[in-house]
Amino acid sequence: MQITELEREDEAAWDTYVYSSATSTFYHQQRSVLVEAAKRITKAQGADYLELLYLHSQEHKPGLATNNHYVTSILKLNPDPEIVGKKCNSKVRNA
Repeated sequence: MQITELEREDEAAWDTYVYSSATSTFYHQQRSVLVEAAKRITKAQGADYLELLYLHSQEHKPGLATNNHYVTSILKLNPDPEIVGKKCNSKVRNA
């Protein structure tokens, strides 16, 4: 992997690419680098585990356990909190 500084003349193309991808984030190309850094920090801190949360489904990576017990929902909310509360059952609100 080669990491280079974004040049001003490439900014528009980069923005177009990132904004047109449903799964892109600012760090999407550096994901593996970030995961490896997180693993090192987890080990250095003596933590029992590292939990990674994704907005979009990720393919299973060897050496990483998965937990699909919880999901993240992104909803367009009604400005009225009463209506929002009625749309989410108690299991969803208390998860």
